[in-house]
Amino acid sequence: MKSEFNFPLHYHEELELNFIMNGKGAKRVAGDHIAEIDDLELVLPGSNLPHVWTKHKCKSKEIKEITIQFHKNLLRRNQLSVIRNILEKSARGLSFSKETTKQLMPRLNMLPQKQGFDSVLELISILHDLSISKNMHMLSDASFNNAFFIPAVVSKKYLST
Repeated sequence: MKSEFNFPLHYHEELELNFIMNGKGAKRVAGDHIAEIDDLELVLPGSNLPHVWTKHKCKSKEIKEITIQFHKNLLRRNQLSVIRNILEKSARGLSFSKETTKQLMPRLNMLPQKQGFDSVLELISILHDLSISKNMHMLSDASFNNAFFIPAVVSKKYLST
């Protein structure tokens, strides 16, 4: 908790999600927009947008502020590199252990019931869990080349047993 805002007007390349509680009467400046805020505030200033919060008329001595900065290319950053790595490895096919499969089974069964953004978040979460799984192995050999893949040959050789 704090009793005042102490950052000057500033801007940065990162995006910033700002949650403020008990800030009634404080002044927010974001670009050319100036407003007095209420008790609850949630603002997402974009990259390089000048912004600041000032005490203004705020009388609270218990202002709570949570600021989360993240890069505008978040999905291309290292935070998701483990998922990107597993997707690259999947070019050869990946198989996961029975233990991993059992752990993920309830979530996989529920995935078709999720819709929109929730389904995407759950899929990313599942892919993350798979990417940190210790029990996986590659299916195709590194020398396998898709250019020589002939479905008729594969179906005769591998499918007729």
